[in-house]
Amino acid sequence: FPLAVTNLVNLQTLVLSWNEIYYIPESISLLNKLEWFGMNHNKLKYLPDSIGELVNLKELVLNDNDLINLPDSIGNLKNLEKLRVSGNHLITLPHSIGNLKNLKKLEAHENNISSLPETIGDLENLEKLRLYKNLLVSLPDSIGKLKNLKKLILYENELQSLPNSIGNLNNLLELELSYNELTTLPETISELKNLQVLDLSKNEFTIEEIDKIKTYFPGTKVIIN
Repeated sequence: FPLAVTNLVNLQTLVLSWNEIYYIPESISLLNKLEWFGMNHNKLKYLPDSIGELVNLKELVLNDNDLINLPDSIGNLKNLEKLRVSGNHLITLPHSIGNLKNLKKLEAHENNISSLPETIGDLENLEKLRLYKNLLVSLPDSIGKLKNLKKLILYENELQSLPNSIGNLNNLLELELSYNELTTLPETISELKNLQVLDLSKNEFTIEEIDKIKTYFPGTKVIIN
């Protein structure tokens, strides 16, 4: 990491993508006017706790690194609107993620995430949640609190069921669940009246279950094969 950069205390945008950078110094906190920080395609294994001091940050992009976890301090980024951490080695998300009340987009696909914290439901302004190609077996009940969610992308996980609370996502437009291990859906799924696309392909549904699902969504594009 070029340490001289931390002297640029008025910097608002910093992009260091496509390098061989393996660490971010604690002194990154000096750049507390940063609004956009991008480090795609590097070799980061961890983030410093001081990342949480970048309180003006609106977008943090860390795709395609070697991150195993995110520090709890990430929950201090109260102005963050977009968090992109896909293509890492994350096994979960920190509980503090629920503090990101202004977050609108969370992309954590292509990781090793096997469970989500209940606090995910506290992201009251979240509109897009991309968690495809992970190891999720189930979703927390709190997922139903994401009342502003429009896209929920969960294909290629290991989901065996969905919580009844899924029916509370009144603004959901797109739900992608292909390549999971689902055999049934909760009846509350029928409450998703605004759903435009429902992808259920490559699961374990019976013909009877498929017929029932189709009756729920006569005007929705339902993909089952």
